[in-house]
Amino acid sequence: MRTLSLRAWQTFVVDPLRGADRGQVETARGGHARGWEVAALLLFAGLCLSGLEYIAKSPGYRVVGEWVSWFGPHGAGDALVAWYEDPSEGRFRRLQHWALGNVLFLGVLPFIFCRWVLRLNAKQMGLGLGSWRDEGLAYLVFFAFMLPVLWWASTLPGFQSTYPFYKPAGDEALWPRFWAFEAMYVLQFLALEFFFRGVLVVVLARWLGSAALWVMVVPYVMLHFGKPGLETLGAFFAGAVLGLWALRSRSIWLGVAVHASVGVTMDLLALARTRGWG
Repeated sequence: MRTLSLRAWQTFVVDPLRGADRGQVETARGGHARGWEVAALLLFAGLCLSGLEYIAKSPGYRVVGEWVSWFGPHGAGDALVAWYEDPSEGRFRRLQHWALGNVLFLGVLPFIFCRWVLRLNAKQMGLGLGSWRDEGLAYLVFFAFMLPVLWWASTLPGFQSTYPFYKPAGDEALWPRFWAFEAMYVLQFLALEFFFRGVLVVVLARWLGSAALWVMVVPYVMLHFGKPGLETLGAFFAGAVLGLWALRSRSIWLGVAVHASVGVTMDLLALARTRGWG
């Protein structure tokens, strides 16, 4: 058992960190260790996180409404804000704004920056498939471990009041709005993994080596401020593990699968508790 544990530690922790540091040395030897790239990437990441906080999150739609009022037709800004605050549809529309804002600031804009400013291809950003067989086994093991944790968490009032983000009102059917939001929820997990594990780990490790992992963990934990305390504390562990997997495989897809599965499962369990299904 001890030998197996040491082997796992070597495979999933030590080897990825050493591999990242070797890659950093090779990048420097190849003449690509240009400080401006690290500075530009981190500054752009800060701008994206600021956009996420002040535009994507509620009431960021009001900021968008102000911009439309300044630059658009007369009354268009007020009409947009009213559209978001509609008594029957506004709650769904505001969550839609949040999810698509995540996709924009954590996915679309960072991809454009890495592709056209840093001149990286999709694989260099962590969008390659990686070693999918090893990743598939790791996913099954991790998700099996998380299931009882999620089941227990769904009993806590703090989680039930937070999840799911879109709570169907009364006897409202799950289709179409609940499942439409869950689809957008999964899409924003893809963007989130691309930003934190792709851009801030796989890309940044080209110049910072294994230190990129710890650079990523700090803003990732801060992203969870305002959520249940246990989830924020868990973000330290989850962020490090997902970052190590990204370093090992040079791919974000295992993190996408884990994050999306855990997020949707948590929503369904919390919804089941609040609706008295089990």
